[in-house]
Amino acid sequence: MKEKNLRMTAFKALGIIVVVSCHLDENLFNLIGIPITSSRELFPEYSYHIPLFIFASGYFYKRIYESNYLTLVKKRFKNITKYYKANLFYFFLTLVLVGLGLLEREIHFNLHSIFIEPFLGGFQFYFNGPGWFVPFLFTVRIVFPLTRRFFSLFVKSFKSGEEKKLLDESIFTIFLCVVGLFAAHLANTYPVKNQDVTLFHAILRTAWGLQYMQIGLFFKEFIEEHIKYTFKGFTAIVATKAVFYRIFGYCTFSLRTVSFNGHTFISLFTSILGILYVLYLSEFLCRLALRFKRKLPELINFIGNNTWSIMIHHLLIKWLLTQFADTGILGNSRELFDYFISPVLCLVLPLVFVYICNKINEKRTIA
Repeated sequence: MKEKNLRMTAFKALGIIVVVSCHLDENLFNLIGIPITSSRELFPEYSYHIPLFIFASGYFYKRIYESNYLTLVKKRFKNITKYYKANLFYFFLTLVLVGLGLLEREIHFNLHSIFIEPFLGGFQFYFNGPGWFVPFLFTVRIVFPLTRRFFSLFVKSFKSGEEKKLLDESIFTIFLCVVGLFAAHLANTYPVKNQDVTLFHAILRTAWGLQYMQIGLFFKEFIEEHIKYTFKGFTAIVATKAVFYRIFGYCTFSLRTVSFNGHTFISLFTSILGILYVLYLSEFLCRLALRFKRKLPELINFIGNNTWSIMIHHLLIKWLLTQFADTGILGNSRELFDYFISPVLCLVLPLVFVYICNKINEKRTIA
């Protein structure tokens, strides 16, 4: 595997580990963000983890989508169909657990909870709640080419779809950043109430996410080749974030509820710093992995290519582990279990499920 490809796979792998960390209490994976207190990190997950995956999607964006839009939509619908299957599965599972008295949750099975709510709040059946990101990314992915096609009405280089001009792409990047900042301003002015994400807020969320698709594309085409990934550069990023923290304090945001905590510009800066930070970590991890020649690169590749399964299923694993720990069988080891064992299992068990499914499919193919 080429080092460049492995770096981006490691980038996604670290990104999904950060996502798992978000949904746990203090845990082993917090170390990735450089802890500065017992409950805070210099790079907190909620300051960059969602933009990280949109950035990755923009990085792998193909300009041919702009001239063959229908093909893109068909491809993306296949992805969203997979989510809806998981949504239906978790409806039945949640319904059974509520019926058995093992889970307290108000469940509604209707067209809204099945087809609409995933694009809004996304926690309609609890366990696949983190999967709200899938419909959101689907929306960003199908809207982004349309924004580029719209821009082609005014910019000549965008009309061909393949021509790459630094000035034009820079102007478009700034344009989408302004759109994102305006969306954040409106979200602060008209905040979500009682966790009830409306269509208006979902539109703002999509508008805010578009900038990271373009930033990912812009990075690949004009910036990446100039980055040497030196320890000096890494230190500069960490130092910049430390200064940022000193000036603005602990700044996070929740994109699911479109909550920027009164800030408009800061979320963009923290996201970019977080993305750069993880890019450098990914490069350093790749250099270490390539020394092992096979095993570690394969593991990184497996995690990075199965982020969907981890995202959809890790909350169920967390719930099961919590039920086990709540029995009291762990005794004084509960804190160690929650900090070390639980986060690792939330990451590993969905991967084990994928591995088993792959082996079953291989046997069916051979048969």
